[in-house]
Amino acid sequence: MSFFLNKIRASKPRWLILPVLFILSYMLLLKLADYSFVQIDISNSHSSSFKIYWATDQNPNFTEKRSTSTYVNNRKNHYIIPIPVSLSEIKKLRFDPVKRKAVRTEIREISVHHINLSPVRFKDKSSFSSLKPSKDVTKLSIGNDRLVSTSGGYDPFFLANLAGVERQPEPYVRILQATLLSLMLFFLITQISVVSRHLRFVPLGMVIAASVILALATVTKMDEHPDEITHVQNATFYVNHYIPPEICSEEVLFTYSVYGVSRVDAREIAYFLGGRYLQAVDFIPVPDYLKLRYLNVLLFFVLTFLALRRQSFRMLALPVLLTPQAWYLFSYYNSDALSLFVVLVTGYQIFARDSILRRLLRGESSMMMPVWVCALALLVAMQYWIKINYFFYPLFLGMLAVSWLLVNRRLPRIANPTPILLAIALGTGLFLGWQTTRNVVNDFSISEKMLECRETTAGKYYKPSTPLNETHPYFRLRDKGVTFFAMLEKYNWTERFFYTGLGAYGYTEYLNSIMHYQIASFFILLMFIYVVLTIFILGDAVARLSVLSALAAMFGLVLAAAYNNWTMDLQPQGRYLMVFLPIFGSLMAMYARMLNVRVLMLLAVVPFTLALYSFLAVALVELPKI
Repeated sequence: MSFFLNKIRASKPRWLILPVLFILSYMLLLKLADYSFVQIDISNSHSSSFKIYWATDQNPNFTEKRSTSTYVNNRKNHYIIPIPVSLSEIKKLRFDPVKRKAVRTEIREISVHHINLSPVRFKDKSSFSSLKPSKDVTKLSIGNDRLVSTSGGYDPFFLANLAGVERQPEPYVRILQATLLSLMLFFLITQISVVSRHLRFVPLGMVIAASVILALATVTKMDEHPDEITHVQNATFYVNHYIPPEICSEEVLFTYSVYGVSRVDAREIAYFLGGRYLQAVDFIPVPDYLKLRYLNVLLFFVLTFLALRRQSFRMLALPVLLTPQAWYLFSYYNSDALSLFVVLVTGYQIFARDSILRRLLRGESSMMMPVWVCALALLVAMQYWIKINYFFYPLFLGMLAVSWLLVNRRLPRIANPTPILLAIALGTGLFLGWQTTRNVVNDFSISEKMLECRETTAGKYYKPSTPLNETHPYFRLRDKGVTFFAMLEKYNWTERFFYTGLGAYGYTEYLNSIMHYQIASFFILLMFIYVVLTIFILGDAVARLSVLSALAAMFGLVLAAAYNNWTMDLQPQGRYLMVFLPIFGSLMAMYARMLNVRVLMLLAVVPFTLALYSFLAVALVELPKI
């Protein structure tokens, strides 16, 4: 016993953390007490949304603001839906199992759980009989272990009165939970040095992410991901073509989408590279879409290899571990993955001391100099060829350069500028050559031809000539009289935009729960605030301007995305936010000496765990398989 007492005395400063952790754990549990969780076991004859409304003494009526939903499909029976209200406050619940006519629904259990209260269950004949059906429930059968109904209208639902249900709080549960949670956190903090040293947790996380990316790329069906068939068609065009095509020519008509646009008409180079890749791996006996998926998987494996071999890349790559949406981009064929890869490699070249660019800036010479210059030239050219939303990363780099010049009032010293200037000239020449070819092929009338082609190939709801009142309801909202702020509020744009950046799969129909998004965003925001405040307080004028540059680039992207959704097509897709990751990573890489690695890891472990859960339990489970 004296041995253990001596050990505790020797580590007294560590043990002093425990009361603080207990208080924080208790506060977290208090926050969780504001949530209840509805668990359902259900089967529908057709996929539909399952919606839940709740009413309290203060708000006795059902409204859309007090509702939540999940998507029910035929591949899954068990669902957990968080609702932001304590079970003790709920007086009535309304369950809407479908929003369609003639759908057969079989409910085997509905239970409402709370962290500190006994659950309320509907799972037998007696409890199911207490549910009051609406008039749109035309057929109803209640057995000993299930409720079976058929919808006769578009609004079938069941009402549950919880006012008379006994919900006794379980004694001392919260104190016990806070104690266990604080002990777990204490153990994690005290033992974290092994994986936090040299940021070893980053390559470990990248390896795990690479594994699940490869799995998802292999098992999911074709075109179950956003516009995948269009991406594949654009790449296959370039298998037998080596220059940009004439807009709207017969040979490319199959690549046009319902919007009347084709990605082979765009400035991007991703599909040309995809075509060259398909030529190179033509001997592999798998479909083209799988080959192209493995190209993006390969890009993520390169990033993982960099994280394993280069400690200087790890801080830059850390934000990639925070959201499964970044992983998802590498699991199917699209041009976003290449753009994200390019800007991450660009950041590595600029901010890592052991990179090729930094070695050239220091005047180092090598027999590999020609290879280095060619590699940098290709990277320079790729800055022109990335997707338009990723332009905010070069913009961020430009603001950093201006900030440095404003403070230091001199040009940076470069030992031998010749290789750098040569790489910039070659890269710019590559882009200009490609762009000139596009213009020559299209008689220097790219914009005019693209507009004409939209009229020919677009679907009815998206043609430029379609009367405004006959276009798609989400198309050209500004022209329809919807104000910018009305779009943000009416269509819940901000929440949808940011939450889908934390994991939305398929055509955004496979989502995480609201609580999942809230917890992940809370810890990511906490990490961002920690990094920004630390750099702003401890850094010099250049550091503060760097923080402001990052914030300006991020805000500019959100504003540009919102404006595009308002003036063109309402699609609040969080994948546009992925450029935030290299911006955030670059900020951390620049000022890594100011940041506590243990704090970063503690803040990253929750969103990474949630990201892994999301990828395994939502993407891999729910997306249709081959």
